[in-house]
Amino acid sequence: MAQQSSADERNEARRFHRARDRHQFVIARAWPSGRPTVPLRIAVEAAAPQSWYRWVGDRGVVMGIERFGASAPYQRIYQELGLTVERIVAEAKRLV
Repeated sequence: MAQQSSADERNEARRFHRARDRHQFVIARAWPSGRPTVPLRIAVEAAAPQSWYRWVGDRGVVMGIERFGASAPYQRIYQELGLTVERIVAEAKRLV
């Protein structure tokens, strides 16, 4: 049983590294400098938005749900926490 567990762990590690490498490849292809060159950006993330700040830069906007624990259909959660199309459009207009 221990050998099977070890093999599973190795396979999981390989999958993780392949996914990470694919992600890095896509970023490198899209942005050779490693960062986007568009000065005004909006990131919309339904989960924790912290990882997006480095991509939008100091002139961009990150919209996401900064807390957790709410339980309801996603439409209601998004509405109550301000993650709506109207708010995204308003933020885009504010940036321009």
